[in-house]
Amino acid sequence: NNLRDITINRQFNAIGGYTQEELERYFADRIARLARQMEISEEELTGEIKKWYNGYSWTGPERVYNPFSVLNFMADGTFANYWFSTGTPNFLMEVLREGYHFQLDEVPTGSTSLDSLDLIRPDYRSLLFQTGYLTIKDQPYFNIYTLGYPNKEVEDSMLQHMLGAFSH
Repeated sequence: NNLRDITINRQFNAIGGYTQEELERYFADRIARLARQMEISEEELTGEIKKWYNGYSWTGPERVYNPFSVLNFMADGTFANYWFSTGTPNFLMEVLREGYHFQLDEVPTGSTSLDSLDLIRPDYRSLLFQTGYLTIKDQPYFNIYTLGYPNKEVEDSMLQHMLGAFSH
């Protein structure tokens, strides 16, 4: 009956994705093969993969890769918005448009807003964090966080959807 919320707990930060070490260890052969196909170095390819799919964090400094997007990238060999294409965030876009929330990088918030889920008047920061569109970038003060886009995949997709939503 008494559940423990481990969302913002350093002990469990890497539970939801691949760490840098795991990516380099488990996908070394595929990275080497894709780098040869793309005619770039393995370091360049790893840097691009990091830019596109790394960045999720629940504690600030440690970052993990989105496993769904990494697996799709490794299978296809193409940088694309894999995770974002699994669902259209119409409800989120409506919340953002109604509150005229368009600046989603470097968003300050407290820990209580990250935990809340008010279905009648949802806090856009909580919604975006809990659904993976924003992640913790920094925790400069106790229980105060800075949220931002986790990676290129999410940022590009969100900006495209917001352009459509805000142009109405």
